[in-house]
This record gives sequence, C-alpha cells and structure tokens, in this order.
Amino acid sequence: MRARFEQFVAAHPALTAKQTRLLNLLQNHIAKYGAIEIERLYEDPFTMLHVNGIDGVFPREEDADALIQVIQSFSPPSDICRDTEQQSI
Repeated sequence: MRARFEQFVAAHPALTAKQTRLLNLLQNHIAKYGAIEIERLYEDPFTMLHVNGIDGVFPREEDADALIQVIQSFSPPSDICRDTEQQSI
C-alpha cells in the first residue's frame, strides 16, 4: 500500500501540508479497513481538512483524479466493511 502512495508523492513533489495530511489519513484508513469508498472523502475526517473534502484539498482536478486512481487500486470495500466503519465512528 505504502508504495502506491509513495509513487503518487513522487509524481506530485509540491504537495501542501493539507495534501500530505489527507494522504496520511487515507493510508491509515486503508491500513485499518483495506479500502475506502470515494464518498468517504467528502465526510469527516477528510472534511476537517477542507469543507469540500478531497476537492478542496486537491483543487487541481488532475491531481484529485490521480489520487482517486490510487485509492481505487485497492479492493472495493464490501457492505460489511462499510458497516464496520460506521460502527467505529
């Protein structure tokens, strides 16, 4: 998992502190749950970084799209995974 995010960082060397924080949140979430639904990027804790979630943290659409490709490279979460996430919140 870490290698995929490291490749993203290498391709985007001028990341802001908020962008780096979002990447860390993503990695922690994926490490814990195995994947993440894209819709979650518009919810807490990602909206704590910017009210618009990923779109606010990565205003360049190309950068957000590249990150979404990284996220989608992980297995999609099942309904059970989503239920587990909600229970832990």
